Amino acid sequence: RLGIPVITTCEGLSGVLQDGCTIFPQALAQGSTFNPELIYAMTRAAGTEAKALGIRQILSPVLDLVRELRWGRVEETFGEDPFLTAEIAKGFVLGYHSHNITCTPKHFMVHGSPTGGLNCANVSGGERELRSLYLYPFKRVIRETSPRCVMTCYSSYDGVATVGSHYYMTEILRDELGFDGYLYSDWGSVKHLQTFHFAVGTLAEAGVKALKAG
Repeated sequence: RLGIPVITTCEGLSGVLQDGCTIFPQALAQGSTFNPELIYAMTRAAGTEAKALGIRQILSPVLDLVRELRWGRVEETFGEDPFLTAEIAKGFVLGYHSHNITCTPKHFMVHGSPTGGLNCANVSGGERELRSLYLYPFKRVIRETSPRCVMTCYSSYDGVATVGSHYYMTEILRDELGFDGYLYSDWGSVKHLQTFHFAVGTLAEAGVKALKAG
């Protein structure tokens, strides 16, 4: 009725996560190849399967920098280095883009170094680490591959929940990095504004805050 198309999504960090599809090595192993061309070939192959299934959006790649080894999702990342992450992620995104399949770089903007290794916990670092480390892969991937979608993260950075922050979601992501696509909520990240970060009192207020943030 509103002219909004159905966008069929799928996890695709190491191949299309559906029965009968090829499973490739996890992202950490992909990063260890130091070979963006090989990763491009991998996602071109995976994109063939996704296209055959009618999948139009892949919920990958992960651009988080893993600097907290107690975190339980280390294997989802390309590693700890921002340059390597950007190079591998570029190959990853362009392989799917060759089939006109949308990729979803995530989790904007910091998620791989949570306090105590707890998945949704706050990440600390300040403005310098934000810009020299965590934003670097997103800046490169956005400018050099033009992804149509970016996924937000559950966590907060220096105590500010990112999904509810106009500074992070609009001033940095859109105005500074030039992202002009749509933002995709990590599963419960909007709800977390109420239930985890206690930034608002109700779920409705969480939705309003996230929308106003961008």
